[in-house]
Amino acid sequence: MDITLERELVSVTEKLPPRDQWMVVGYARSLQTSPDLSAAGQAYLEMLRDSGASGVEIARAAQAVQAVEQRYAQLGAEAAIRDLEYRTEAHMRVWLKERGLDYDTLTDDQLYDLTNELLQRHRQRS
Repeated sequence: MDITLERELVSVTEKLPPRDQWMVVGYARSLQTSPDLSAAGQAYLEMLRDSGASGVEIARAAQAVQAVEQRYAQLGAEAAIRDLEYRTEAHMRVWLKERGLDYDTLTDDQLYDLTNELLQRHRQRS
């Protein structure tokens, strides 16, 4: 690992609880062995950063993105897209129903606003 990057990681992780330190270190190690994320994965992480996500939150998301991209690389592009669309919609339907909302009646703008509001609330608690 580059010494400058290592020093930066150490200075940042010193402020984190031990569990989060190990998570960040694990993520940094994973980058050494598989540094590439898709353009969409990078864009997602940059969106998180730009919206105020913590370093720990971004590291967790990066690990999840890597896992999903590895799984989808094995499926092939078309099957991966179908699977992602299906799983996302199924998850959203259940999640909204649990909150008394109907997926089929919400507009894209309403879904965006709801998601953004929930993310902001979550970050304020963290």
